[in-house]
Amino acid sequence: MTRTLAKTLVALGFVASMTAVYAQNDAYNDPPIDFIGWSYCIDPSNTAPYSTDWAINSRATNLFRCSIGGSGTVTYGGQNSPCFTTAHSYNSQGRIGFASGPVGSYQDDFEVANSEATQTVDDDMVYTFGMPSDPAGDWGCAWIITMDPATSAQTTALFGTSITGEWFAGYSGHYIHMENTANSVQADLRMDVLGDGAREVWSLQNVGTAAQDIGVWQGGQLAILQDQGGDPVFPDSGLFGDPVYVVLPGRKPLVIETRITRAADPANFPAYAQFCYGQTSGYGLEVELGPTYSTTDLNGNSDATLADELVVGGATVIGDPINANTVNPPGDFIFTDLGLQTDQFLVKWQPASGGSVGANQTRTVITYWRNTWGNSKYIRTDVNGNPELSVQPYTTVVDAPHLLPQDQGGGSNGLSNNPFDIRVYVDNTGGYSQAYVGVDIDDVEVHLSLPAGLSMYNNDSPSKIITQIHPQDMGYVDFLVQADGITIGDLPYEVTINSTPGPSASKPITHDGVIRVSATPQIPVVPNANLMSVPWTFTDSSWEAVLAPLTIPNDFTVYDWDPVQNSYVTSTAATRGVGHWFILNPTTHPAAEVEPYTAAATPTDMLVGYPNIELYSGWNLIGDPYPYAIPVSQLVGVSAANPALSFSFADLVAQGAVSPYLAYWDTSVSNYRYVQGQAAMLQPNQGYWIRVQTSQNLTLNYPPVYDTFVPGGKASGSSQWVQAANHFRANLVAQSNYGKDTENYVGVATGSDNRLLQIPKPPMGPGGAQDLNVSVDGSNFGQSVPLAQALYSRTGSLSWTVRVQSAHSGPVTLSWPNMATIPNGITFRLVDGVTHQSYDMRKTSQYTFTGSANGTRTFTVQSTSSSTVLPTIASLTTTAGRLTGKVSAGIYYTLNYAAGITLNILDSKGNLVNVLQNNVNESKGNHFLGWNLKTSSGGYVPAGTYEVQAVAPATNERKETSVTVGR
Repeated sequence: MTRTLAKTLVALGFVASMTAVYAQNDAYNDPPIDFIGWSYCIDPSNTAPYSTDWAINSRATNLFRCSIGGSGTVTYGGQNSPCFTTAHSYNSQGRIGFASGPVGSYQDDFEVANSEATQTVDDDMVYTFGMPSDPAGDWGCAWIITMDPATSAQTTALFGTSITGEWFAGYSGHYIHMENTANSVQADLRMDVLGDGAREVWSLQNVGTAAQDIGVWQGGQLAILQDQGGDPVFPDSGLFGDPVYVVLPGRKPLVIETRITRAADPANFPAYAQFCYGQTSGYGLEVELGPTYSTTDLNGNSDATLADELVVGGATVIGDPINANTVNPPGDFIFTDLGLQTDQFLVKWQPASGGSVGANQTRTVITYWRNTWGNSKYIRTDVNGNPELSVQPYTTVVDAPHLLPQDQGGGSNGLSNNPFDIRVYVDNTGGYSQAYVGVDIDDVEVHLSLPAGLSMYNNDSPSKIITQIHPQDMGYVDFLVQADGITIGDLPYEVTINSTPGPSASKPITHDGVIRVSATPQIPVVPNANLMSVPWTFTDSSWEAVLAPLTIPNDFTVYDWDPVQNSYVTSTAATRGVGHWFILNPTTHPAAEVEPYTAAATPTDMLVGYPNIELYSGWNLIGDPYPYAIPVSQLVGVSAANPALSFSFADLVAQGAVSPYLAYWDTSVSNYRYVQGQAAMLQPNQGYWIRVQTSQNLTLNYPPVYDTFVPGGKASGSSQWVQAANHFRANLVAQSNYGKDTENYVGVATGSDNRLLQIPKPPMGPGGAQDLNVSVDGSNFGQSVPLAQALYSRTGSLSWTVRVQSAHSGPVTLSWPNMATIPNGITFRLVDGVTHQSYDMRKTSQYTFTGSANGTRTFTVQSTSSSTVLPTIASLTTTAGRLTGKVSAGIYYTLNYAAGITLNILDSKGNLVNVLQNNVNESKGNHFLGWNLKTSSGGYVPAGTYEVQAVAPATNERKETSVTVGR
């Protein structure tokens, strides 16, 4: 039966007369279902497991598949079933399932790079139970949730049980459309399979006469299954296998049933959840819980709707996967400390978060479901599949390894899977795939830019062309790349794509990603100072044995930091979990080199955790004890100030037990750099300063290595600083003939917890490692400490004491290179504590003095914010809109300074109606933005008066005015 006939019969209400059908044919250019999947559980003696009206639609690319049931039942189990002996029939209507496509990730196909046996772990991998051909029961469901704004009374309708409109698979793309009407809501679902994922657009129209809040809950029964075209390959135990490996960014993998609510902690709500086959084979399903890198355009905008809650647990979350058939509403229950066994998940886009939806108005919820491995950029379309303006016309996917592990045979330079392929896909589905106007895309130019440590292998070209891609087809190119095994950590790459027609070479589609490279038993060092750590074990850990044939002191010396004596001591052995200052003698070793470790062995505790270490009050040197990076957010500590409980790193920061910033030594500039610990990774081979803020000691626990894949995006770092009238900082840089110290700031940050913005200054490196040291007198969490960044929480007349230490005598230049970026009306003066001369830092860019050996020069930096300092947002005015004729309202605003600006629309009760732009960087001057009179869900607002709110998030400034919407 064709899709067209299936669509017609459903629309006319003749579903019951249909014969058993899988509604897909060759006209749709999809890879077919030619593997068993979970239909393995059908009793082979059952000759009619499907009802006569059984019908589903399944759409797929080579990388991803989704299926939606339309009618009928399927019977699983039975006396001869290999899964369970009691037969049960399960309904299909509206049930949703996800799986990989037949190709999946190229990274599990190793034979091209290094002649290993082919592995195809995720080819046609099934993610939810019943897939690919039997989405049914409680294995993948969505519920339309409505709530009365006045009484908060809530109703729930299982999507698909009241199919009242069209259900079909679209010809002009890999998509499925279904309409369902219940509880005065017409819910239209359009699910597009795009590259390596699916984009769901839920159009929730209120067809009742009274306003109501409308939301969506969606969840599934995870049952990840390898299937390479034959019988299923089951995990070790249980029908659904072992518990899946649940990855949330910045958190340890889930081990107990968990509920996470955005309202309880919006800053730390995860951006996505990954449900993986295992830690080693990290393939599986990723659920986007809001905007991510892959759904965000070049202007920083994403159409993904923020999820309000994530629930992961057992059969009480949705329903018993074997004995239940229709759960309405879902169980939505977890045990707070029960280990994960049979994994179910539920994601909620709550009714209240969309605001009140009036009669005949619509809320739109947009969600993304995808594989765990892709670095993707998805096309954005409206509810009819038409591409949005100024957005790329097709989806692109970069398939790069997320982790290069240590060599386990068959690799090179100490790394497995090395060399490796980076494959780039272009999916011509979307802007150029519509029926009758489909267009080939020609001369697709793909360019790969690599960092130091990665290079093209065997003279492969970094620029390649896909000659032509037909509508709804997917083309790709491969790049063969090799890692040198010396440069490790998060190595960033960039892929740019342009085509005819399509994005131009001057404004291409751009993918920024990282490849995490593990350490190998060697370390690159430079003459003089290196702040290092050692992630290996040794039978003899003395430095001369570890680094033989180098000798002490002819070739090198090593220093440790003694936090009790508050000074450096000579190091005697390479110790894991701590930082060491390694000083390479510049006389005998005048150039950078790579030192191999002798008899280094891989730690055996990576999966259980390194033994605790004791940190003392003040500064401590730590280091990653493993060859693989670990997130600082996963560190756990027990403070002697509160010894009864252990706390996460974020909790320790909030309690004032540790500083949120860690410092490392950048050998390329012989200077400290700073990372904000809660967003940072501890990289192998690198030592880090960490400061205990309390007078009591702290026991630090390193987590095991939990890493699987890293989603596409740039390496974590400090958030971008935006200069503004109430949020500014001046950069102080000292330079001599012997060195440079660049990362020092004084300034203002209003509306912030300034304790978390002060950066303590680590001690100077030992043995002449550091010639200059700039610090600012200050306090952090009640302690007087030298700071690298000192910020006041107020404007006005301010003063900082700045000290410049020099190890050698000679000229030292103190400069402030970013003064031009600080808003006008804010003065800065430098006063020399020796000559007492004063200098206008606006009129001169530097000051040179003669430093003494091992001496300190003291300066005062003074700043005033006079009455002439203007607010960031100078003015905000509007013009009225009109519903008749759909005349947009106009919003006019003027900025005194360049700033990131957010524009919100609120109703008369202060409820958020729409976010017109979110922290978009705007230049100084006049600006205009039109409001199309719609809510964030896409429906038009009722006539009335609304509030326009302009916010400069960096400075916490805001200005409000009203706007009228007439009939």
